[in-house]
Amino acid sequence: MRIVLVVGCIMAITSVASAMDLRQMQLASGLVEIITKSEPCGYEIDVAALEAYYAGEGLATPEVLSFISDGVSLSGFDGEPSAADCTLARTTARSIGVLTQ
Repeated sequence: MRIVLVVGCIMAITSVASAMDLRQMQLASGLVEIITKSEPCGYEIDVAALEAYYAGEGLATPEVLSFISDGVSLSGFDGEPSAADCTLARTTARSIGVLTQ
């Protein structure tokens, strides 16, 4: 059952990703990492700043929303992030201005 769910999510992501350009896909993938690592890595996201970044970078489309949502769902299959994963996600969140102070 779990494999069927993963395959279905991958197929959905592939079809959504085809409607996005490379830049949008890279930005959305980065946001998935920042969002999914926040809790296990112990940092908080400033929701207002995330909203401003999301809209300001041209990501406020149904396709990008679906891509991010699917990525967040699939992250449940990942193990705990490593210290390096946490450092990269936290540093990136800080550099784009979405980390709470």
